[in-house]
Amino acid sequence: MERRIETSGRVRLGGFTLIEILATLAILAVLAMVAYPGYVTQIQKVRRADAQAVLMQNAQYLQRIYTQAGCYNPGSDMDCNVGTPANLDLPYTQSPIDGATKYYNIGHDASPAAGTEFQLEAVPISGTSQAGDGSLTLDDLGRKTWDGESGW
Repeated sequence: MERRIETSGRVRLGGFTLIEILATLAILAVLAMVAYPGYVTQIQKVRRADAQAVLMQNAQYLQRIYTQAGCYNPGSDMDCNVGTPANLDLPYTQSPIDGATKYYNIGHDASPAAGTEFQLEAVPISGTSQAGDGSLTLDDLGRKTWDGESGW
């Protein structure tokens, strides 16, 4: 679309000058540089919160087992001290539960004694944008830790 500007009897076709376009692009670039790091931080926080939710769901699952059997690692007949934490099947082993790209592997510590304790852990998957974000843990007493900047 053209602008017609008439000055002193002459008709000049108007438009944006190269300087105007470059100034606009420079302003947009500065705005993008300021906004993008905040956007990335928020996306990481959302993915971390999803991993926390998966840890809580697994903890609820283990608490239901404890309510039924009296331990976190019963055998197939719900008898305590038969199963081992190593062969405990968690309902969710990756986060997010939905979606094609997974950002955290969810596991448990196989060392707690006699099935009276558990510790769940969400470890960022290497090669994803969450790599280096720090691991999240949740234990049977509800203690939550994150080896990032602060607790969750």
